[in-house]
Amino acid sequence: MINQYLLSHSREVTDGEKIWYVAQLCGLIMEINLFSKELRCIWKIPNSPHACDYRSSLFYWDHKLYIFPYNQGGMYIYDLFTSKYEEIKVKKELELMGVVKRNQFLYAYGSKSTILKYNLEKGTVTYIDVQSKLYKLKNIPQICFWTKSFVSEGNIYIPVSGTNAIIILDQNDDVSFLTLGNKMEKWILQNIQMDNGRYRAIYGQGKINDISTYVSEYDLNGKLIWKSSIKENYSYQFYPFLDVILIGDKWLFLPFGRNEVLIRDKTHEEILFVIENGIEFSSDIIQGLFYCNVWVNDHTVYSINQATGSLICIDIDNLAISHSYLELKENLGCIVEKVFQDAVRFRSIINESKEFYNIKSYIRYICNCKWM
Repeated sequence: MINQYLLSHSREVTDGEKIWYVAQLCGLIMEINLFSKELRCIWKIPNSPHACDYRSSLFYWDHKLYIFPYNQGGMYIYDLFTSKYEEIKVKKELELMGVVKRNQFLYAYGSKSTILKYNLEKGTVTYIDVQSKLYKLKNIPQICFWTKSFVSEGNIYIPVSGTNAIIILDQNDDVSFLTLGNKMEKWILQNIQMDNGRYRAIYGQGKINDISTYVSEYDLNGKLIWKSSIKENYSYQFYPFLDVILIGDKWLFLPFGRNEVLIRDKTHEEILFVIENGIEFSSDIIQGLFYCNVWVNDHTVYSINQATGSLICIDIDNLAISHSYLELKENLGCIVEKVFQDAVRFRSIINESKEFYNIKSYIRYICNCKWM
């Protein structure tokens, strides 16, 4: 089984043939070949923290990976053709966790109210302070972002974490604030999309172990059109879904810790289940990480089971699931050496892990270094 330090991640990107993600516990860039099902490490993010809370925003564009580290003062551009990278200094306190592209710009956002704007053509960085732009409005919550954003008709929509509010950036980067519904509410793990001029939302309300999940639709002014609960049709514990995504006329749900995929028509009450025995969408991996993001290509969804190291393919049209175990195409010791080399180079602190590396192997590596 593949070491889970190489599997844990919170975002995936793809070019249709390969998938890339940041192994967030050790700052490694991992690559999956969708045809051969091979997994390999292609790069170590320089001086990345060796801690369990490491997260990165990742974006693929024109054969390059754009990496926005969660708790570092630099973003990185990794060229997949040349294997070379460029570092660009940015504000360290942004805690970036998501990124979206509009025209020639990347907009990276996170747990702070400041959005980083990167010009793909000029290579320049600017910042948008959302909170300060909303100072004239009353009863505005502390702005922080967590969930997925989207672009529609030239505007960027970023849900405000834990609420039913959306921040909208028009094409001039002017900021507006929209509440879905009559009043501000607490939403858990919300997922909001734009579809045919309407907002479609999936969100949870309630307390841990007693969360109700709702499907709802709003007009462009945030007025509720319809709302229904799926709890009466489906029971679950703790967080209901690891990820939700709108595909054509269907909502796809990856449930927490079970071997079921739920598909629901976006305009009807019909619920379909895709079940395949032996496939576990388990979230019980090290350090309590429970992310399991999906990638969509037409009517096919790929997901990575971070607990077992398998690549899951979900066929939406035929309601079928298949899975293949990934094969690590590099010696684990060679991958660990990349982590050690980075730690020695930047004189950074490295935490011992029985599952990945230990202090004895680190000392042995240091003693054998000829370039120190």
